[in-house]
Amino acid sequence: MIVPSLTPQVDTSPVIRRVTARQYGRWAPQFRYANVATAAHRDVVLKQRGERLDSLQTLHDAGLLSDEEFSRLAAQV
Repeated sequence: MIVPSLTPQVDTSPVIRRVTARQYGRWAPQFRYANVATAAHRDVVLKQRGERLDSLQTLHDAGLLSDEEFSRLAAQV
């Protein structure tokens, strides 16, 4: 038995595209700023971590840090 649909079968894709475009235009600057700020923070943190590991490696190579100290401090970074 075929049951008739209670909702009309209408192609809503143009409506959805229009609403989506409008909403994206409204919120896009906020999302772009959030993404840029997140990426910048990530890059700064990774750069600082790399610099700290490089300085620890330099101290370890100079013999000022033992293997255990180097491992412990590198894990903290």
